[in-house]
Amino acid sequence: MTKRRLPANRFPLLVYRRLFQMWFWPGLLLFVVAVVLLVLDPPRLGQWRWALIALIAMAALITVYAIMARGSYVQAHPKALRIRGPFLPLVISYGRLNATRTTQFRAQYPPERLSWSQRQLAIKLYGRTCLVAELNGFPVSRPVVSFFLGRFVVPLDSVGLVLLVEDWLSLSNEIESARARWVAQRVPRRPDRTVERVLRK
Repeated sequence: MTKRRLPANRFPLLVYRRLFQMWFWPGLLLFVVAVVLLVLDPPRLGQWRWALIALIAMAALITVYAIMARGSYVQAHPKALRIRGPFLPLVISYGRLNATRTTQFRAQYPPERLSWSQRQLAIKLYGRTCLVAELNGFPVSRPVVSFFLGRFVVPLDSVGLVLLVEDWLSLSNEIESARARWVAQRVPRRPDRTVERVLRK
């Protein structure tokens, strides 16, 4: 009887948890205040009505994006490495994975190379250890990956993925185990010459 394999764990990406903390409550507060003003319709609102409607739409988008970002994760699936971003998932075949290594998040994104707003997001994550998956290429173009996954998942100077999770050691072990099984399934099995010789006797 074959042993049933447990589903791969989902490791939340801390970059997106940080983004949720920064954007959700301000976006929600801005949305509520703007809606209340629109409903009350004070006499001075006048020509600013359309600007207020645009503000409501922007605040709603920020709030929804923050909620979607909070659900982002990385998963060492048996068939591929899966990164779930706020919008679309990225599936990386283990054939594209060269190696994994650990490093400091600050080393990947030095503050002097970031804008002010980017530093505000990253500064709380400095001092943490992250896992870098070194790739021989992306399944789609690098700008597309950066657009959908954000700046703090794609390294600045190399091809790969920066995976900042709480339990990086468990993620590393799961990736290496899944990759080893993936490779073993694709290596052609050769007959054991010794066994053949024994069987002929």
